[in-house]
Amino acid sequence: MSAYNKKNAIGFEVVLIQKDDIRFKYVIVFASRNNNNAESNYSFYEGKSLGVI
Repeated sequence: MSAYNKKNAIGFEVVLIQKDDIRFKYVIVFASRNNNNAESNYSFYEGKSLGVI
């Protein structure tokens, strides 16, 4: 399984992907949400960490 996340000034997105034996990729979970006021001030790395949690 692989997890990909993306953070920007507005919010963040997270995608969990699984590969099968033939290496086809399947999306298991996709989630996104907007930042609150405090999260908008997070650094790039803090925001990426928030997407993992």
